[in-house]
Amino acid sequence: MEYTKEQLKAAYALNLCTVSVSQIIDYDDIYIMEQEYEAILNNLNLEEMPKDEALLNVLKQILSTITFFRIQEGDKEYIERDYQQRMKNAIWSAIPHIGMIVAGDNLIAAGASLASQVGISYMNYRRAKAENLYLMDKSRWQLERSAIEQFNNLRRELFTTAWKLSDAYGFADELRLSERQIKQYNDILMDDDPERRYERLNSVRSGFLAYPPFWYFLGNAANALSMRFTDEQADFYRNEAVKCYEEFLHSFGDGNLLRENQLASACALEYIELIPSETEEEKRSIKELVDYAVKMSGGENDILQFCAVAYIRVGDLESAASLLRRLINEQYNTVLNAQLLSGIYVHNYIGGDSSAERKYHYLRERVDEKYLFLFPVPSLSGDPDREHGEDVLKRFTDNQRDILIQKGGFVLNQFRRKYRIAFNKCVPVPGGKEYTDDYYDGSPSSDEVRKADGEILRNRKRASEYAGELFDCDYPYNILPVLNDLMNAVTDLNCVRGKESSLLSQLNEAVISKREDLLRIRERIDDSTRFFQSTYDEMLALSFDEFTKGFFDTLARCAIEYMAPKVDIVAMNEAESNLTAFCVKQGLPSPEELYRSANEIRPASSLNMQYLGVELIDEGVPSSVIDDRFNTVMEAITKNKDKICLDDSTRILLCGTDEFDRYFINSDIPNKHEVRKKIVAIL
Repeated sequence: MEYTKEQLKAAYALNLCTVSVSQIIDYDDIYIMEQEYEAILNNLNLEEMPKDEALLNVLKQILSTITFFRIQEGDKEYIERDYQQRMKNAIWSAIPHIGMIVAGDNLIAAGASLASQVGISYMNYRRAKAENLYLMDKSRWQLERSAIEQFNNLRRELFTTAWKLSDAYGFADELRLSERQIKQYNDILMDDDPERRYERLNSVRSGFLAYPPFWYFLGNAANALSMRFTDEQADFYRNEAVKCYEEFLHSFGDGNLLRENQLASACALEYIELIPSETEEEKRSIKELVDYAVKMSGGENDILQFCAVAYIRVGDLESAASLLRRLINEQYNTVLNAQLLSGIYVHNYIGGDSSAERKYHYLRERVDEKYLFLFPVPSLSGDPDREHGEDVLKRFTDNQRDILIQKGGFVLNQFRRKYRIAFNKCVPVPGGKEYTDDYYDGSPSSDEVRKADGEILRNRKRASEYAGELFDCDYPYNILPVLNDLMNAVTDLNCVRGKESSLLSQLNEAVISKREDLLRIRERIDDSTRFFQSTYDEMLALSFDEFTKGFFDTLARCAIEYMAPKVDIVAMNEAESNLTAFCVKQGLPSPEELYRSANEIRPASSLNMQYLGVELIDEGVPSSVIDDRFNTVMEAITKNKDKICLDDSTRILLCGTDEFDRYFINSDIPNKHEVRKKIVAIL
């Protein structure tokens, strides 16, 4: 049966909304709901949408419901971090020798299969979910029951809309996707077996006449199979993928219901990978598809990333450079894109483009030069290509290896701090005060505050009560789970593989060497009459570093031995990928964030205590006199604090209170310990 353009468009609009709502319900995933909002429902081309009141009303309801349950920005971070690292790995695997760009070598192979292997963010998450890569976070991403109920109500509302649309536009019911069809379709898309997924999609293709995205997913499954096989089978599935991709791209005709279309961009990019790029005509066809992918991308950074590499593949370095600059300005995969862009600038400079030097220097101001491909230094003879070749590549890789080793050190420092805090928390705070993690981080200032808190234990009653707290928390046996967790955590690092026993022996020996001290403290805990402030001081002396110094020395040596021999960018990137995954699992900042933070210029500060104040010279006033004056002012402020705070918007923090202490612990005041001694109150 033949259908008019308006009938197909009306049915497509209905199916688009129905599938979107059904996927939100069937996948029960807040991140997929967010994707539907951004990629489809918040992207409707109102000029092309059928002008129907019933459709407009249900669209408003869908958007309002999703808006109410939208995901928090911070919750997307770990998925995006993992995704960008996968993309970075794939790109360096496709262009393992950055000198290819500089030298203008044949780049036909570069970028091959990137879009298919990694996938745009929209598809990557769903594929990873289908492959159970995010199962450990399933509960975190599940929709609330109230959200599911509201979306179910919307699904019923869509049935009413379907009835009205089919009556208004006179299209047959075969164009409308039923709930049974959509549920089966959703189930097929989550099938992690590409061969079975292709067969299942192929068997239901006749029911998706008015839903163009179907052809992309069928083509995507065929494309995945073409990479599994060789010879005739690979050719068969490759041809099937081409047919499906062309069907999808040609299905929109003169108008598209979506202003931008990530699937259309993905389709174009995957289609490019199936087209030879040997002749000029083939390269022009590829460039047209990349241009189309950029146009339909809606500015999504991950799509623009693939497009930049695709432009490099056909030698359109100008278009690639334009996208790379845009991505750097958006701070997306900044280091990778700066490296690619620096390679293009060096290539252009060697080719005689004098403006490339100015552009390179501007890039160098935005990104640490250590990351970049080194700019050629002209020789005395005026040859700008003096360093071009193996020497330049060696200097580049040497720099990247140095950065990798530094990143490894920063990650281990953060990891060490995390477990030092956990270890120190095994010792309760005397007096029941509450502090932030900085109190437990083992810095000189925090150690001083912890020791000072033990002054309260001079009181025998308080000391006895504190011994009871230690008994209840099972000190010192409660430090063993922390050390066990520490050992379990490091086994995720590639540098530790095969060296676990050496690390474990370091912890075993440390605990055994402190056994008598620990048992002596335990005896005093059991008999609280023997527990004094001096016992608390002994507990603090048994610090985290006392137990783990040998462990972390060995771990650092393993890391350096693992990273130092690496000579190519792909191997280094794999090592950083392992570090990044480790940081995600441990809840630490990424290696790149740690490196960037460590290289920021900050005002110098000292952790050393200032015991002698300038007043001894300037005023010649002894400490005892200063203390008397301090106490006099303190008494006056305490007595009149209600008169000082005139309304509820003003508060006063008095010296000696928990709030006063927390203020200084959390502040960045230079020489804050010296300043604190002179402060009576904070308004």
